[in-house]
Amino acid sequence: MGKEFRHIGKPTARIDSRAIVTGAAEYANDIHMHGMLYGRIKMSPHPHAMIKKIDVSKALELPGVRAVMTYENAFDWVTGMPAQKRLLDCHVRFVGDPVALIAATTNRIAEEAADLIQVEYEILPAVNDLDEAIAEGAPQLYDQFSHNIIERGCPPFRKSLWATRKRDLRSARWWWRVPPGTTRSPTLFRQRARGLSPGGTDRTSAI
Repeated sequence: MGKEFRHIGKPTARIDSRAIVTGAAEYANDIHMHGMLYGRIKMSPHPHAMIKKIDVSKALELPGVRAVMTYENAFDWVTGMPAQKRLLDCHVRFVGDPVALIAATTNRIAEEAADLIQVEYEILPAVNDLDEAIAEGAPQLYDQFSHNIIERGCPPFRKSLWATRKRDLRSARWWWRVPPGTTRSPTLFRQRARGLSPGGTDRTSAI
């Protein structure tokens, strides 16, 4: 006769199942706070293009619109791993690349404002697979990456950095607290290692 488990092989009811099926569960869209604004992103319909002109005047005139951000007034934030993608750029590189960010008092107004933004594009040649992207003369997406290839060892994947992280892991001290009467499944896990932080990497990709 097999070992009897408390949970394995037995049906387990979701703790939130009743709330979900009865409509009582609260989701992000159900949360409303005083002064809350709604955001909308206007996206590029082209796989590769340059923005020649963008006119947000009509969107700003719409009652309820609080702010419109484009590459002309956006913060100079660069994201990605490695960092290469600006928050908003006049160079759009895929269908859905953000062109403008809108904040308004209602979701409907934000959507309407996005439709009112007029964008003039210069359509550029695009590639649709890896072989085309690395072929000689292929459209260049980022100036710092020749032939659309990220060089081996590009931060944060340099060998020296990885070696440092592995050394830190080996020298890390670990603590945990186990529930009384059990020998597995620690309920509290904490680490201390120089240069490391719980939760993984300190940047996420926006490629």
